[in-house]
Amino acid sequence: MTDPVFLWCLTGASHMLGECVEAFKQAEASLDVAETPAGRQVLEYLGLSEQVKGFSRKIYLQQDVGPHPMLVTKLSLYKKIFIAPATANTIAKIRYGIADSLATNIAAQAVKRNLTPVILPTDAEKKISTRWGCGETEITARSVDLENLSTVRESGEFKVIESPDQLRQELKLG
Repeated sequence: MTDPVFLWCLTGASHMLGECVEAFKQAEASLDVAETPAGRQVLEYLGLSEQVKGFSRKIYLQQDVGPHPMLVTKLSLYKKIFIAPATANTIAKIRYGIADSLATNIAAQAVKRNLTPVILPTDAEKKISTRWGCGETEITARSVDLENLSTVRESGEFKVIESPDQLRQELKLG
């Protein structure tokens, strides 16, 4: 029996990214990664890109394959599709059906194939504590971002999770 194959879409979110990298690294599954330009930039800035390369089966870079690659025709081959962590911008685009990046196009096409992508949003609560280069800081999610997330959650087309621990659980469930 072969390991399940997951697809992980990376956006430009840094909040919880280290925890997500660790969760995917520990998962007992084959992993393909789809990186937006912002996702690639954040991975490199945080020094995580080599680590992700080390445990990934294949990496799709938006700058190489474009926002509408043939990859979307293969989405049914994946056991699960993850967008983690997802920026507020990605959530807004998903809410309004804007499929102009690798991550948002994969989200849209997955739903059209009756798949349920798993999303870990960065802006899920009004107050968020996160780590930046200068240390711990608190940010405030905008009302519009929380409204967009609520609409995505209520659509029933996506499974919205709230923490890296829930991500680890989803990876175990395969």
